[in-house]
Amino acid sequence: MYERYATRIHKFCVRRLGDRDEAADAVQDTFLRAWLALRDGAEIRHPLSWLLTIADNVCVSRFRAREARVATTELSDGTGVDFPEAVGEMAGLTAALRELPDRQRQALLRRELQGYSYDEIGAELGASRASVAALLHRARLAVADRLRDARRGVAAVVPIPAFLRATFESGPA
Repeated sequence: MYERYATRIHKFCVRRLGDRDEAADAVQDTFLRAWLALRDGAEIRHPLSWLLTIADNVCVSRFRAREARVATTELSDGTGVDFPEAVGEMAGLTAALRELPDRQRQALLRRELQGYSYDEIGAELGASRASVAALLHRARLAVADRLRDARRGVAAVVPIPAFLRATFESGPA
């Protein structure tokens, strides 16, 4: 299977990832995953389609890891936090944000990441300034509680950088 499809899979990965070396690694990951699936009894009807699906999943995983590295670098607070810790921090923050009710999450992301004013958030969400303040307050409390629980060992996440901690542990701005 490798001899027959490796070149096609490599070309696909180069197009998806834009880097020949990373694509070569993705091809290896793809065939490793395929071999493990076959070893576990996977039955395939269309090998190329199946391998391309695996390769696509590998490329998406690599792309997300690349984005996480970039985001971690951009969000560095200068404390020398290493990459594995930063990924854990971002995973904890992402999980906490996912657990928020939709309106709280929208308000919080618009305020903290996009810099919207309370009035701009209110216009987008169809809410008064007071409602926006309440949404942000509840969202910050919920995220802070989730991250505090993570630090206590409820989830395997390390403390967040100081600049993010200050954002989520403070009250409305």
